[in-house]
Amino acid sequence: MELKRLFRPTFLEIQNRNIRFIIPVIINIAVKFLMFLWVQLSINNRPELFSYRSWLEMFTIWDGGWYNLIARYWYEDIPMDPPIPIEQLFAFPPGFPALIRALGFLVGDFLISQAVIALFFGIVWIPLFQLVAEEYLSQEESFSATLIASLFPIVFIFTTVGYSEGLFLTLILSSWLLYLRNKHLPASILAAGASLVRWLGSLIVAPFFVESVIRKRFGRALLYTLPVLSQITWFYYGYLRTGNIFVVFEAQKYWKNRLFWSQFAEPALFQKNPPFSFNLPYTESFMGLALCLLAIFILFAAKVYEIDWKLGAYFTLTLIFIIYSGSIISYPRFLSFIFPLWFLFRMKRDWRLIPASLTLGFLNLITGYLFARWVFLG
Repeated sequence: MELKRLFRPTFLEIQNRNIRFIIPVIINIAVKFLMFLWVQLSINNRPELFSYRSWLEMFTIWDGGWYNLIARYWYEDIPMDPPIPIEQLFAFPPGFPALIRALGFLVGDFLISQAVIALFFGIVWIPLFQLVAEEYLSQEESFSATLIASLFPIVFIFTTVGYSEGLFLTLILSSWLLYLRNKHLPASILAAGASLVRWLGSLIVAPFFVESVIRKRFGRALLYTLPVLSQITWFYYGYLRTGNIFVVFEAQKYWKNRLFWSQFAEPALFQKNPPFSFNLPYTESFMGLALCLLAIFILFAAKVYEIDWKLGAYFTLTLIFIIYSGSIISYPRFLSFIFPLWFLFRMKRDWRLIPASLTLGFLNLITGYLFARWVFLG
């Protein structure tokens, strides 16, 4: 009780001074610094365990490497041994690599460009999340939800390394905030940008469109077709480059054996043969967890509807599309970035944020080390 009485005036003072947005940012920067420091110390102590000698090269691990290659060569055959055909590159939308490419030409180094952009947007989304949260929750609850969301290991690592998640969150949160403030044209433009970073960004305008139609504001509804037009443009660009209007889906064929619907749902419900054997390496160890994760997220969706039906609609649509088309082994990452989820994880007694933040921060050191060792985390 004494701890709560001591800590609460401190939080009220934070609210009054309007620095509540700065504290989560400072904490995240500190944890990012400690994570990279820990990785570099690990490399120095056990260099034989790592495939590189600098923490900076973490930004080109897994998908980060694909983004870097696209930034360097753009969407054309990449001269490697063996060469990488252009069709594989269209699995990655152009928004993030375009920024890397633009800054890379200015600074003369695409790796530094990727690191700067990833780290910048990996911080910018945090106060934006807090601003959106305060539209639905109290300042105290929003503060705690922001800290928990930004320090959650999967969210933290993929908004720290060379992935597009930080940029994606920045765009969709900005779009949502502008919609709430009746700035519909810029909201739609940012949503279109989000759709060119990750195609799931198009889904954010669905509740905006529906509400506009319900209120008979058809001009506003028309504005929210911009993300669809941006996707049509992206498909047309793929057609111009390859002659295949659906080239975006070509690279996804590799992951067919990891789709929940074709690999597991259809065989169970309709007695169809799965496209690949059930005896895949991850099957026994992961499928029970994946099923439980989906069940939990269905319950989360119901709770999000209690906050706002538009948040619930976005949550549900994203969940459905992830289940149908997303790789099962990437569920932890895909599901963690449905931003309304984190509104459910708020604390009214802010003193509990101290042990929670310390625990999450410690787990992020481990997560960063695992990622640096090329462990697949989603």
